[in-house]
Amino acid sequence: MIFQNIAAGFRKIKGFRFNFGANRNRDWRVLVALFVVLNLLNVGWGLYGFWRVYSGQVFETKDAPAIESAETINAEVLESTLEMFNQRKLRLLDAGGKKYYSDPAV
Repeated sequence: MIFQNIAAGFRKIKGFRFNFGANRNRDWRVLVALFVVLNLLNVGWGLYGFWRVYSGQVFETKDAPAIESAETINAEVLESTLEMFNQRKLRLLDAGGKKYYSDPAV
């Protein structure tokens, strides 16, 4: 029903050269051909983008200087974090499988 209204709307346009809706077979051929052409254009655009990236025209990393880390790892903070997790592990092992904490996911 809605497609018939759309086709009727196209027929009202003056000078509409394809006379959409008059011949179903031709309409389907036009739609399929348009679909194929648009998909070929899309694939071509993707291949063009791939070629540009592969050839180094988009992302050039060969001559780029290496970025040095602004922050270094603080060994004391790392050790305290590891110790905290080791203590938590020991508490959970000592609990023997009993839950003494609430699971936030439940």
